[in-house]
Amino acid sequence: MIVASFVLGIIGTVTGCLALYIDWRRYQRESARQRIEDTQEEQASEPYFNWCGGGANPAPAIKRLVVHREFTNEGGPVTELEIKVRGDIQASILPKGFVAEHGAGKIELSIAGINMPEVTFEISYVTRLGKRSRQVFEWPPNAGPRRVDGATAV
Repeated sequence: MIVASFVLGIIGTVTGCLALYIDWRRYQRESARQRIEDTQEEQASEPYFNWCGGGANPAPAIKRLVVHREFTNEGGPVTELEIKVRGDIQASILPKGFVAEHGAGKIELSIAGINMPEVTFEISYVTRLGKRSRQVFEWPPNAGPRRVDGATAV
């Protein structure tokens, strides 16, 4: 009788441990799936600025060059847009409040001098998930802006 109770106790303990291990593995699998889904949702909420038309208005009398570039947001909708530029450059972005998916906007830079230098600028925004994020761009002379991955803040 004692041996049977001992064997049943060991079997119960092994069965309980096996059930805990199965639950732990299921939890790991579900957690990994959730992290992948969260990452995909976060990536889908980021905007993708597709740069299109633009132009320049030189003002030689005051030695300033005003350039603008239009964009379409091919990614997720964003709010609270801001633009920052280094140096003696004034910058603005329109609209500031909200750019929908496939929505249009425009940046404008007022640059000291009459020639377009290479400009690095940063656009910060809030995604639909409520995350404040930013993208850094380089705008070389005679070309359009291009995103710089892993760049430091402006």
